[in-house]
Amino acid sequence: WHKQDQLLLSWLLSSLTESVHAQVVGLESSHAVWQYLSSAFSSQSQARIMQLRLSLHSLKKGADSMSSYLLKAKSISDELSLASKLVSDDDIVLYILGGLSSEYASLVTTITTRVTPISVVDLHGLLLNEEIRIQSSVTTDLASATANMALTNRPFDNMNCTQDSCNYNRGHGRGFSGRCGRHRGRAPFVPNQYQYQYPPHFN
Repeated sequence: WHKQDQLLLSWLLSSLTESVHAQVVGLESSHAVWQYLSSAFSSQSQARIMQLRLSLHSLKKGADSMSSYLLKAKSISDELSLASKLVSDDDIVLYILGGLSSEYASLVTTITTRVTPISVVDLHGLLLNEEIRIQSSVTTDLASATANMALTNRPFDNMNCTQDSCNYNRGHGRGFSGRCGRHRGRAPFVPNQYQYQYPPHFN
């Protein structure tokens, strides 16, 4: 029996990586090595499961695209399923909705007030369409804001004065031209019929 155990121990040790092998140095039976490995990797599996569950609870879309966000949620769910920790569709839907920003508030309200629960597949389609709608709205608002800013910052054009102000400037004050701007060094035009006629001078 001891000989068979040593053969089995030798086989176990040869199949281990260097880092794991260092952890079982000193164990004298295959049973002791197997128990240690089982306990060590079981605790690591539990830690990984806890980490995955926390990742689902803290799931946030942030600056990710909707496709990337949904893929992240699916990857976590699939990994939990492989560890025999299934996540129901209802829970996945809630985790996904809970990680969305306020831009999706109206859609979240619509989905959470449904009489019948929504499937994960249908949710994906709705969220992708909503992302397109939001991006289109942002683009339109940005174009409108840019146009308004261009109009606001347009320099004042002296040529665009009103007819009344132009008429006023023609008849009042010196140094003004008919274009409502200052006349540069030239006297205003006065028709001949209004000019003073000096009498002829006789010597």
